[in-house]
Amino acid sequence: MLCTLKSVLTAGATAADLGLYFLHWFTDLAGAEATPLGGAEKFVLKFPHAVLTSFLWSIPFLGKLETMSETAVVEKYFIARWKVLAPATPVPEDNAAIACMRIAIMSQSDESVVDIFRALPAKDRQCLAREMALTGCADQRFSTAATQWAAGGPAFLVYYGPALLQKNVDSPRGFRAALRALAEVMRAARAIWPQSTDKDGTVVTIVVAELKTESIDVVIGMPKNRQGGRWVLVRHNDREGAVEFHADGEQKSADAAPLRQQVLDFGHCLSDPSPDDDFEEDLDQAEEEMADVDMGPSALDMPSRGTSGDFSVTGHSETKVGKR
Repeated sequence: MLCTLKSVLTAGATAADLGLYFLHWFTDLAGAEATPLGGAEKFVLKFPHAVLTSFLWSIPFLGKLETMSETAVVEKYFIARWKVLAPATPVPEDNAAIACMRIAIMSQSDESVVDIFRALPAKDRQCLAREMALTGCADQRFSTAATQWAAGGPAFLVYYGPALLQKNVDSPRGFRAALRALAEVMRAARAIWPQSTDKDGTVVTIVVAELKTESIDVVIGMPKNRQGGRWVLVRHNDREGAVEFHADGEQKSADAAPLRQQVLDFGHCLSDPSPDDDFEEDLDQAEEEMADVDMGPSALDMPSRGTSGDFSVTGHSETKVGKR
């Protein structure tokens, strides 16, 4: 979205034009469920006031696109939002800074959720820090992101990711499990969409709507409670994928469908993390591992074994992922 707005500004629009655009968007949303006597019920009764407030608070930052890059604007917003959510805590400055700020903003919480993030097992922390450091904008990097992590693409936009975290934010154990589940999804996504320099500036949308329907412990226990089945990340096309629950009766047809997929192992998400090395040492190790990654052309058309289970390559579908 910001890339589109930036291109409009480059073509001659002004910050005032952006303000008018969002005013129209705001009034359009307000009237989405209007009633003659009740007024804008969408905002009054159904739209979370905290979300509405934070949205309106963020609008002035868009005007900065006139003189700043998309990534610089986003990072400036992250820092400003952090100072609102956690005013007594210094702004993170390490390689995981973007992940810390994103997690706090996504969950609409404070530094307590960052403490949970930093207590995750190393592989989950590294995965989230690395994937959240990608910008989705060609040749743009966050100032704190490790060079190796920020190289190439695609970046992942996890649709309903904030809803997943907010669903479990009131329980430290549940929030930790939600973060670990999010890391599992991102690892599976990276196995399906390998990182490469020629994909820099591209974005893949991963829909996780089914993970937010219940608390995370219920979601994780679904295969057992339903006497079979599995969670699967399915590739719908080059730019879209979705997390789906496949019952035992659906697995055969799902395997035969022209889709790439990764089985998701959520079984470990509720377990207590074991003590490990200092986080900075973990990040240094992750940087070394990333330096060894082949950043050549994508291997999407070749069978491969990912980090989260096997997936078979039998073609792909152009089915669009709808909003749920």
